Amino acid sequence: MAFEGALGATQASRYAIVLSARVRYAKTEAKEPIWSSDYFSYRDDFDLGDALTFFDREDQALERLTQAFSRQLVSAMLEAF
Repeated sequence: MAFEGALGATQASRYAIVLSARVRYAKTEAKEPIWSSDYFSYRDDFDLGDALTFFDREDQALERLTQAFSRQLVSAMLEAF
């Protein structure tokens, strides 16, 4: 989604963040993992709002993203058992 600024330039009003990781849950001495995923990802969309408050909201958006990613990861691990 985008909007047109005062000078006719198009600016984004929404952005998406994708967090991807290779995850391996295992005992230290074990050769095989208890659970693993070579490509575990989480995607979320965020409203940009106005440019003056963007950086203030960026920290909140990243906090929300990491918490949701963590919840999804734990859920996926528990569902495997």
